[in-house]
Amino acid sequence: MSKSSNNSVILKFLLHLHPPRIPASSAKFSYTFGLGGLAVFSFLLTTITGIILLFQYSPTPESAHVSMEQITTVIPYGWYIRNLHFWSAQVLVIAAVLHMLRIVLTGGYLKGRSFNFQIGLILLVLLFITDFTGFPLRWDAESHWALVVGTNLIKTIPVIGAGLYQFIVGSTEITGTTLLRFYGWHIFGLPFIATILIVYHIYRIRKDGGISRKKGDSVPATITKEQLVKKEVLLMLTALAGVILLSVFWTPHLGLSVDTSPPLAEVQAPWIFLGIQFLLRYLPPVIAGIVIPMAILLFWAAIPYLDKQDDLQGIWSPEPRKRFWLTFVLTLAFICSTMLAEVVV
Repeated sequence: MSKSSNNSVILKFLLHLHPPRIPASSAKFSYTFGLGGLAVFSFLLTTITGIILLFQYSPTPESAHVSMEQITTVIPYGWYIRNLHFWSAQVLVIAAVLHMLRIVLTGGYLKGRSFNFQIGLILLVLLFITDFTGFPLRWDAESHWALVVGTNLIKTIPVIGAGLYQFIVGSTEITGTTLLRFYGWHIFGLPFIATILIVYHIYRIRKDGGISRKKGDSVPATITKEQLVKKEVLLMLTALAGVILLSVFWTPHLGLSVDTSPPLAEVQAPWIFLGIQFLLRYLPPVIAGIVIPMAILLFWAAIPYLDKQDDLQGIWSPEPRKRFWLTFVLTLAFICSTMLAEVVV
């Protein structure tokens, strides 16, 4: 098959992902910031680079850290692929969180879209879990202690905590079985589930008429699929350039092996969990690590049922409505706790 034929197939596939008519107002960068597309692109880039790393990584306690060192210092361009994998994953987390915030603040869950909002929320949770399962694969001292602290939180859950802990780690304590389980979930289990949900999420967006728009905008000005795809490709290329620059100049940390454990007080969790780590300094583990995150998650899931103002769909409204202020306060609290953790932990 010729190169032009391949390009034609890819273009047709990209066009097919979009609904026949695309409202110009919904396709504005100032409305969506391209965050959904950026999250999908980052997911693909993270997946591709992760597959490449599979050929050099060894998921055993004896060789995991050694293989990471070889990838970083010995394998030609191994450091670069690892950096691409790391930074694309960070962009994925940030884009996904901001995308969910954009949906909430513009009422993208209104008018029959609440179910797809829940799918997106499940994807966000899966993303956090996937990020956490990837952190211990370094099998260095810092990630090992973070794994110990994170999994010990499971034990604090009343009634089911002990059994759930053994199911997750594969034993009564952290062992090589734990590493293998996290490896399996990180490279296959969680990405497989996420891929299915992403495909369905995109399908539901198209079935629901595309990106949400303002009430009364029933016959809006439209743009062609080709115009929208050009915007998306430009955004992807810009994001790729940014990730490449980050990968060239900033290499993620790789600590010493598990045998040289630092004091627990010096260990930091992945940045997206720093807020929880900060709360653990002042609150009981079950409150800081289980109750508060679950309460925030349940609040987000309940947003479509708390807000019925269909007339505010598709609008960046500054009005003092529930979805705006409650989401703003929660987001601000998360950012503040994360920043405090960077200083205090």
